[in-house]
Amino acid sequence: MFPTEASLSGAESSKLNLLFIKMKKKKAKSSLPQKKSQEKIIFQFQPFLIPISILISSLIISIVIISGMNRLKWELVTFNCQSTDPYSLDCLKSGAKTIGLNLDDFITCMNQGKFNDVIESDISYSNSINITGTPALFLGVDQNNGIMRGFYIGGYMTYDAFIKIFEKFDGRPIEEIYNEFVENKKVEYDSYKQAIADYYASKEGGGLTGNDLNNKVEEELKLMKDQIHDQYRFIEITYKGGYVIGNGDIVLVEFSDFQCPYCKKLAQEVMPKIKTNLIDNGKLKFVYKDNPIPSLHPTTKQTSLAVRCAESQGKVWEMYDFVFEVK
Repeated sequence: MFPTEASLSGAESSKLNLLFIKMKKKKAKSSLPQKKSQEKIIFQFQPFLIPISILISSLIISIVIISGMNRLKWELVTFNCQSTDPYSLDCLKSGAKTIGLNLDDFITCMNQGKFNDVIESDISYSNSINITGTPALFLGVDQNNGIMRGFYIGGYMTYDAFIKIFEKFDGRPIEEIYNEFVENKKVEYDSYKQAIADYYASKEGGGLTGNDLNNKVEEELKLMKDQIHDQYRFIEITYKGGYVIGNGDIVLVEFSDFQCPYCKKLAQEVMPKIKTNLIDNGKLKFVYKDNPIPSLHPTTKQTSLAVRCAESQGKVWEMYDFVFEVK
């Protein structure tokens, strides 16, 4: 290791200075006629440490600067999204790099909030049809004009639960399929009878017994069934502007938030099977309608923007997989 200037002792520094002075004197005398002299100037070799250390330091700095020129914008660190907030701006940048986006264009898109108006429009549309939670799944028939005519089938569900509903779409009129779905739900509600009775028999539910308990249970079940058309409503949904994959006549529309844990669970556990078994073989069209809910997830609009920016480069589903951590 070469010592720096600061590491030279006082004696070493003085010796170097004396050496330089003597060298200057010799140079000055060499230009004049010289008389013989008994004085001898003895030069002692001293390691030329300072210039070499400076040279090495400069070389290292130069290498660092040159190698980092193309990474100074947003890539000074390789981000580990498993050990930090997966929805942080740094992680979204890492995702953009991972899926092969043009980073300069992605950065510009994020900095300028290029699709903020689109995101606000998505939120307004969701509010207009009373989407209050995510995921919200609607299944229906494509009207071939960016509109799906169908009904709400629920929130998160397993693939097996979804396929049972999907198989009812057998070419019959959508209204007939819907009425059958509602009647099946009413039967399902009857299975809740014991749970309702247990609640109202408990101290928390009022400790009801006998006829009072039976009447209360029947009252609750009737109310649930009367409201079933409000909960599982028949509706026409405009899916234009959503992320679309597949070309089937049957359409699944999901209103979702990229930071919603059950939306993530649906993307990881259910959607891969739906894609393989239904979308890829032309039986189903899937539409992802973005519905960020900032009151639940404060930075969710930023995530929505990252996905929109990826879509502008033709890689929306790659960013979808990255954000939802779909393997």
